Amino acid sequence: MPKSVQGSITAILKTLQKEMAKLDKQLLQLIDSCQEYQEKVTSSRVFPVLATSLSSPC
Repeated sequence: MPKSVQGSITAILKTLQKEMAKLDKQLLQLIDSCQEYQEKVTSSRVFPVLATSLSSPC
């Protein structure tokens, strides 16, 4: 890769990595705030065998 473009490409890649990290954080916050998700997590901790059997295909 020519040195003349290497710096700008590196900067763009770093910016994209930062943006992806922000999106990851936002996505985790949305998942954690979802009531349905929380109920599934809680029920799978309380009834692990039942949760496994309900999630497996018939």
